[in-house]
Amino acid sequence: MLKQIADAFEHHDYQTAARLIKKLLKQEPNNPWTQLYLGRLQEVRGKLEAAERIYRQLLKGTPVPKIMAQARQGLARLEATAKEKRREALAQATADPESNQLGVLVLKPISQEDKPKAA
Repeated sequence: MLKQIADAFEHHDYQTAARLIKKLLKQEPNNPWTQLYLGRLQEVRGKLEAAERIYRQLLKGTPVPKIMAQARQGLARLEATAKEKRREALAQATADPESNQLGVLVLKPISQEDKPKAA
């Protein structure tokens, strides 16, 4: 069944992969390969925090070098995705012609009766 899941990912057939992973999780919930594919599924679904959590658990609890390498690759993909999102947000913010307008910050003292509330 792991081969079928790998083939589904290779062909971007994530519905089939999800169905097979769900079935395999019922049979072998602690199988590290199942967990790795679950992390990959979460990643392609955009659930990046869940994917990261799974990958990190695999790195902590799995002595299999191949699984550890793939979990590291998954974490690297997640990091690259996060960097790209930050870069896009920065580019969008700097592309706005209104974003470099001058502003004024006005600081006013706190009145005596409001000082105890503010402290």
